[in-house]
Amino acid sequence: ISETWRFFTSLTTGKRVSLAAALQAFAGYGIATWLPAFFIRVHHMTPGELGQWMSWIFAIGGALGTFAGGWIADRWVLREPRARAHISMIGVLLSIPFYVATLLLANQQLALLCTFPAITFSSLWLGPSLAIIQDLVPPTMRATAAAVYLFIVTMIGLGAGPQIVGILNDWIGTPDAVRYTLLASVMVMSLSAGFFYWRAGKSLMQDLEAKKRLP
Repeated sequence: ISETWRFFTSLTTGKRVSLAAALQAFAGYGIATWLPAFFIRVHHMTPGELGQWMSWIFAIGGALGTFAGGWIADRWVLREPRARAHISMIGVLLSIPFYVATLLLANQQLALLCTFPAITFSSLWLGPSLAIIQDLVPPTMRATAAAVYLFIVTMIGLGAGPQIVGILNDWIGTPDAVRYTLLASVMVMSLSAGFFYWRAGKSLMQDLEAKKRLP
């Protein structure tokens, strides 16, 4: 574990991809946890009504985005070695306007419909990001490197995302506070994630060469 950790943290791209994924997971877990509360508090939907929408939006949108991100990246990478970083960046950035529409539109149905492309685009990074981690390390380190990456993503994304959004909701203290806390979370974290994916693309080729020099 220590050998893999030292090698992984010595790679600029590894750190940038892990941070980008963690920031996007922060926004994603915050959305997944608090978006139902948003529609109940702001649009006055019942849990039953909301469940009929959210079940297929998250299931189909999440599955479609995850599959499409990996499928597109695997084909684009044949021509562009940095394609996986680019797809991850494009996905998180394209999700932002749809999340903004979801949170700001007054029409309930339009807000729900905008959630579908938001979830789809914000899932594009899942496969390509993990594939980058696997590309960066030799085969003997892949399982441990994936565990290190997932530890970072989970601690920041799942550990902090829903909690901080909830604390901010309580601090603001109004019924529509969840709208603005989610909006701030998506804007700040997704834009930051897009920046770090872009930076990861800049250093990717250099770090791939570093792997080849390992004994």
